[in-house]
Amino acid sequence: AQFMEAIHLAGTWRELKMMLSKSGYRWVLEYMGRPASLDDDFEPEFMDDGNFPFFPPEHMRNWMPEDIFNRYVRFMDSFLNGMIPELPPESMTEIVAGLEAQGYTCVLDDKLVQAACGYNG
Repeated sequence: AQFMEAIHLAGTWRELKMMLSKSGYRWVLEYMGRPASLDDDFEPEFMDDGNFPFFPPEHMRNWMPEDIFNRYVRFMDSFLNGMIPELPPESMTEIVAGLEAQGYTCVLDDKLVQAACGYNG
């Protein structure tokens, strides 16, 4: 949610850099390329290629422990995005227990999920 807020509020690259973590700013640089100057306008519409904000189901592969991903994820065929990983809702209790056992903190928060996906409504 903090990442999306920075993306939408920053007027210049310098403001964006100050608002994001180092890893968040590095991610934007990898995605958009380095600006000529930190004082250049930051224009987030250039990030809107249909996959930004990043597609959360595909990002799951980057952070979820491999054993949990391999055990619970099933793939759904999508016309636009190919095979999309999804977690079966009926396995939520087991998935949460597995994540918490590995040090993750799990909270059921629909508004946070929507904000992370770029929905501000």
